[in-house]
Amino acid sequence: MAEPAAAPARTHGTTGLLGAGGPLGAAVAVAGVALLGLAATARPATPAAGWLVLGLASAVTPLLRITLPSGIAVTPLGGLALGVLFRYGWPGALLVLVPGVVVDGVRRRRAPARVGTALGQYALALGGAGAVTPAAGAEALSAWVVALGGAVYTVVWAAIEAAMRRAAPAARLAVRPPVGVDALLAPAAMVPGGVLVAALAQATGAEVAGLAVGSALWLLVGAAAWGAAATRTAQRKIADLTRRLDDAMVAVERLAVADPLTGLYNRRQFHLRLEEEFRREARANTPFSVLLLDIVQFRQLNETHGHLVGDAVLQQLARLLDGAVRPGDLLFRIGGDEFAALLPRTDRPAAEAALQRLVALAAATPLPAGSRRILVSLQGAVATAPEAGANPESLLAAATAALDRARALRRAQPSAADAAPPSS
Repeated sequence: MAEPAAAPARTHGTTGLLGAGGPLGAAVAVAGVALLGLAATARPATPAAGWLVLGLASAVTPLLRITLPSGIAVTPLGGLALGVLFRYGWPGALLVLVPGVVVDGVRRRRAPARVGTALGQYALALGGAGAVTPAAGAEALSAWVVALGGAVYTVVWAAIEAAMRRAAPAARLAVRPPVGVDALLAPAAMVPGGVLVAALAQATGAEVAGLAVGSALWLLVGAAAWGAAATRTAQRKIADLTRRLDDAMVAVERLAVADPLTGLYNRRQFHLRLEEEFRREARANTPFSVLLLDIVQFRQLNETHGHLVGDAVLQQLARLLDGAVRPGDLLFRIGGDEFAALLPRTDRPAAEAALQRLVALAAATPLPAGSRRILVSLQGAVATAPEAGANPESLLAAATAALDRARALRRAQPSAADAAPPSS
């Protein structure tokens, strides 16, 4: 049977009886208790063993709960109750509800008011069905009895569910989506169970045996549906965990190859790619170049504007340089303010031209850093294989030595732009 999903532990609005769904929830609970009182005075003449069978089956149903995407919880309880309604009339159907609703409330630690509201929703739906559906008794279970009773039960239950959702506090609506087709399909799915229970009770001369077999079969159907739903839920969780693991692995892999601040390849990747480039270019017997760059007076920029501005400058400069190198060239951050580039199939004149282009681009491009726009000066050096080095170590040493000479020359001949870290 379908029932309203539990409200969140805390909602905005009233508490106590009205907290189970506001005034509407209170009215549903009161109506349910009243109908239950009427049912208790008109209990059908079913053997005590039959009531025991139905009571046990009802109490088991909370274990077979399936929560639909809309938040509606479905159990086989409605099927048992409809079976009794088709066979014995609505008073017995309402009495069958009680063990299942109470056990479910205790198991889920629901407030008494919430249990009363759930019982009232069941009771009103079954009472409406009983008002238009005569009990089959000794007669054959007719199709129109099933169709009419099932339709009324479905419509009443869905109408109450929709009204409860609309009247619910905004906090609850933010947690679960409004009722859709599930509100009709959930109670309608209980009708076949009612037919099964009633038909088996009617088909055998021993009412208790028929009720036992019908209830057991219906609970088996519910168990199968619960198992299928649990499997789908487990599969979704496994798929979600797998996706998260894949994302974590990608993140770890990226951390292993990328500089976390700029997103460029890191120093370790620079050395690995430099070795690969040597092997590739040695086979092809073509030149390639290493380009080293750093920012002039970057320490002073940090001291003047702060490290946050310095980090922003590094990020923006990395983005600028990465967009300016040729396709196939690789850019790296190999130190605090130090960058490197591998230029495949590039001789020394072409590499020096690339260096001058990048230096000029940085000098002409103010870099946004918070509320400031910073102009930076770059200095760099080039080393080309194989003439500057026959292996990664010697080539990198040649490039480093050339950069050191460029730094020394700049310190010996400072320009006006070096006097202070520029900003605008």
